[in-house]
Amino acid sequence: MNKLKNSRKTTISFLIVFMVLILIISINSGVKTVDAMYGTFEDKVEFKGMYFVQEYVLREGDTKGIKFKFKNGEKISKGVEIAEGIYSTEAGILTFKLDGFENKYDLKSIKNVDVRDIEKLIKEKPQISGIKIINNSEWYICAYISPENIDSFRKGMTKEILINNIYYTADIVDKFNNSSGDFLVMKIKNDLDVVNLHRGFSGYIIKSKNNGIIVPLSALSEYNGEKGVFIEVNGYAYFRPVKVLSTINDKAVVVSADSSKKELKEYDKIITNPSRIRNGTKVN
Repeated sequence: MNKLKNSRKTTISFLIVFMVLILIISINSGVKTVDAMYGTFEDKVEFKGMYFVQEYVLREGDTKGIKFKFKNGEKISKGVEIAEGIYSTEAGILTFKLDGFENKYDLKSIKNVDVRDIEKLIKEKPQISGIKIINNSEWYICAYISPENIDSFRKGMTKEILINNIYYTADIVDKFNNSSGDFLVMKIKNDLDVVNLHRGFSGYIIKSKNNGIIVPLSALSEYNGEKGVFIEVNGYAYFRPVKVLSTINDKAVVVSADSSKKELKEYDKIITNPSRIRNGTKVN
């Protein structure tokens, strides 16, 4: 009987040791890491839009052979001679391309815009030879926003927008809905790069911006009642408490929760699959 009990104890002990070894092997063989990198984390909403502004068409048609005294996109004063016999009627930005949408919309008529017009401008990018001056004192953008994002914005907000990798500051001056969808009207505080920008374009409105260390969401853990990440140091895992500033998709931006504790630092090796890992676990 004692032999049977001893045999069972031996078998159970063997199984426990075996399972621990399997767990250690699985942890050691499956740990993945990424370097902690400091950066700017933007929570942004995509939009489809078009600009509208007061424009003065000086000439339609072919401009070949005309010797201009100014370059495309250059700011000029009122009354200056642009080319022989052609004078600027207003101060603004001189451009040598038209699109047929000059002065089609203002702050009142823009509420009749159709998102299909914006999509057509983005896709087809109409260009007609000609000469015009853009009054750059008041730039406006009409932006189509998806229904799930429109409630994030309200009239009176000031936001950064991103178009063609250029940031602009804009005030939201109106918000409306028509049969075509939900729209924002934004007044741009600086000049648009009209030389490289068609009237229709896609862009982003920056909802919020945070600076910190950007980590995968899969790396975040709860340990001893704290949120944080595990890092690998000389083959062992160590917990670093963090404060999550914001999350989007599969990433989060974090900062250290308490400067008096050991902090997560740039270039620390963050363990991205911390399941079953504890502080001090041998992982390599």
